[in-house]
Amino acid sequence: MVTKVAGTFGYIDPEYYDLNILIAKSDAYSFEVVLLELLSGNKAILKNEDAEGPPVNMAEFITVKISVGELERILDPRVGLLDTKEMEFAELLAYMALHCVNLEGRERPSMNDIVANLERALALCDDSHGSISSISNSIGRMKN
Repeated sequence: MVTKVAGTFGYIDPEYYDLNILIAKSDAYSFEVVLLELLSGNKAILKNEDAEGPPVNMAEFITVKISVGELERILDPRVGLLDTKEMEFAELLAYMALHCVNLEGRERPSMNDIVANLERALALCDDSHGSISSISNSIGRMKN
């Protein structure tokens, strides 16, 4: 659907912003920005450390940190230390977010896939015999 771009900067699907084309997977981008805000305690747009520089897109900044294995450095410090199961859950959400904030919409999962993975993540929290690796593998296959 071609529309006039509207929305809040930082949450808008980059393809929608650039091309004025709204797709079903645009929601995945926006939802995962909110999820990254919850994990990090940051707003969608961060002030640049260089006072004169432009604002920084939080999703871009955080996904780089997650990609290089620095998830613990971006987690909201107000939450405190996470136990093993909580950290696995946070990792699952973070890696799901990596797929959802992909700049190309076709590379993002659908909202149905996101919901299914959130349900699996909740089941993992309830199941002491669960394994994060099986869920992480399913996230990598969510790109439909």
